[in-house]
Parts: sequence; structure tokens; C-alpha cells
Amino acid sequence: MKKFLPFLFLFFIQVVNAQQVLEYFTAKNGYESAFDQASTVLMEPKLFFVATTFMDNEVLGELKYDLKTGKANFWLYGFVDGQDTTKKVVVGTFKLFIYFSQVFDPEDIDPGDFPFLNEHYFDNLEWLDSDSANYYFNTCQPYVDFASSGEKPEFFNLGLFYNTNFDELPANIPVWGAYILLTNNKGFIFPAVNIETRQTFCNYLIASIKDKGIAFNAINIIKNGDYLMLSSDDILGDVEINVFSLDGKNIFSKSFFSNGQQESIFVPFSSFSNGIYIIIAKSNKNVGISKISILN
Repeated sequence: MKKFLPFLFLFFIQVVNAQQVLEYFTAKNGYESAFDQASTVLMEPKLFFVATTFMDNEVLGELKYDLKTGKANFWLYGFVDGQDTTKKVVVGTFKLFIYFSQVFDPEDIDPGDFPFLNEHYFDNLEWLDSDSANYYFNTCQPYVDFASSGEKPEFFNLGLFYNTNFDELPANIPVWGAYILLTNNKGFIFPAVNIETRQTFCNYLIASIKDKGIAFNAINIIKNGDYLMLSSDDILGDVEINVFSLDGKNIFSKSFFSNGQQESIFVPFSSFSNGIYIIIAKSNKNVGISKISILN
């Protein structure tokens, strides 16, 4: 976002309390502005993802999504050139009385990091708007509870995309999905809706004082080079490990059985891109959640 922020700063320097006047709008409301901007660099822009997140910015203030209304004050749109699918751009859009859109430099946001399936464009579908998707998310009670709590997530990402990364969802279906990572290693919430069939999904793992059946943070996770060291007071038994990037992508998965209380598991961290990752290890009634930083 390095090149986008100076552009925004030049605009907002004339505005008093700009942070308080950014308007919330649905994904479809901002689409036309984003499409027009994409058209300046692509011959035939085709929409292949929409996304938003929570982010603090010194110029714009808090960029966020409203979990109760399905609106955000900032959206990202991914476009691919229908005449040359090697060309992709990401456009950021916000609203201050009128819509403003800007193409990001690939060094700031790489469109290649987002799921893309050839010939699967949202232009060819009557896709649900974000407020309609939020209506379906409300069939997931943990999502409703979190939205009502007023808590801030450790990380939040919402997107319209064709699923290629999440094992919790059928492959290659068009979905709106919201990935919420809770603070203090309390777990995650991941509601989703298939925009074609309206089938809903409610995946979550939450530590609760009312939940006596599952022991959270009962598996100790330590990264040592390209290995994860797992330890528990109980026999590990059937273990499932998942490593997620902060945009919710499942980067690595492994299942195995252990007769012991400790285990060393190879994970190719040296091949990972630099960044923050979330590790979730599940074993019988025990769970461990850890956040690591990769700097190769």
C-alpha cells in the first residue's frame, strides 16, 4: 500500500477529521468505481475476487467491516484481463462523499496471492452483495455472538472467491467467506455461503469457559527451524496440524498418529513467504494454537 497512501494523504490533508467521515458501503456499491479504474490498465477487466479486512491506517484511521450490516469502509477488487489472463490488478476503493479507487502496485498487494480459476469470473454470475452474504453468515451462531460482543479480532478477512484453499469447504465453488481469528489464542470463526446454491457453512473452534470437553492450549507448539515440536500432558494420539496465512489460506496440513506425549513434525517453513502464520494443532480433546513469524 506504499504508493496508495501518499495518494490518499494528498487528498485528506485538506479534510478535517477525515477518519470520522469515511462512509460504509457494500461491495457492489463500490464495484463500478473499481471497474472503471481497472479499465485504465486492462483491456477487458474480469472480476475474480472481492475482499476487505481490518486495518489501522494513520491517514484513514480504522479500515474495517461492519459484521452487523455487511458493509465496509474499504474494499479490494481483483481483476484479470479477459484477453490476457496473465495480467491481473488489485484495486482499492473507499468513499468520502464520492467513490475513490486506485490500482495497487504488485509489490504492495500481489494479485497472484488470491485464488484464481481460469474462466471463473464473477461477471458471469449474479453474485450476492456483501450485505446479503452477511445475512447468511447470521445462520452461524458463533459469528452472531462475536458480532454482538463488540470485540476486535486478532485478524479478520472477508472475501468473495472461488474456493481453492479451504479444506472446510467444497473445492471450486463460488463463496463469500469470513475468517475471524480471535484474540488470546481463543480460536477462529469461519462462516461461508455458496453464492449459487445458498448453502451455508459454519466452521469454528472457540475456547469457552462453558466448554469443559475441550482443553485449549493443551498442546504446546514450538517452531525449531523446519520442524514443529509438539508436546502435551496427554498421549497425543490422532493429530491434525494446519498452518494458515493471515488471509486465511491453508498453507500446510498434516495428519498423523503418535503414541507419545511429544512429537517432532517436518514443516517446510524455509519455503514459506515472509509473514505471520497461525498454527492450529488438534488431538482428541486437546487443541493448541500458536502464531509464528517467518523471515527467510
